[in-house]
Amino acid sequence: MVINGGITSLDQVQEHLAELDGVMVGREAYRNPFKLATVDSRFFGATDRALSRKQVLEQYQRYIAEQLAQGVPLKAMSRHILGLFQGQPGARVWRQALSEQAVRPGAGLEVIEIAYLRLCQAQAGHRTELVGHI
Repeated sequence: MVINGGITSLDQVQEHLAELDGVMVGREAYRNPFKLATVDSRFFGATDRALSRKQVLEQYQRYIAEQLAQGVPLKAMSRHILGLFQGQPGARVWRQALSEQAVRPGAGLEVIEIAYLRLCQAQAGHRTELVGHI
């Protein structure tokens, strides 16, 4: 038996797997895909270190470049990484930059690079704010 719906954490997955054969994590995985970074090590004993968000983005950029060369529009691929930085400072800036720019005709990897730069700037500003309050 498998459960589907309302699962938002790996702790919940583990609890359900004690009694069920499977757990589906659809919406949360799409909204916040990085939550799944440790699934292989946690549930399947993999010893590989999970990739960082930046490493995931770098690998996905290679895929995007290949697809752009074949005529696939950026908007068809960028929507899958909107949630990559969910819960991180600057995540809204990241989503906004991608959502606004990836839909332009001819949009390319520069959109991803600019969105990442804006995210990094927002994160740097966030750290500066925190330091100012200490």
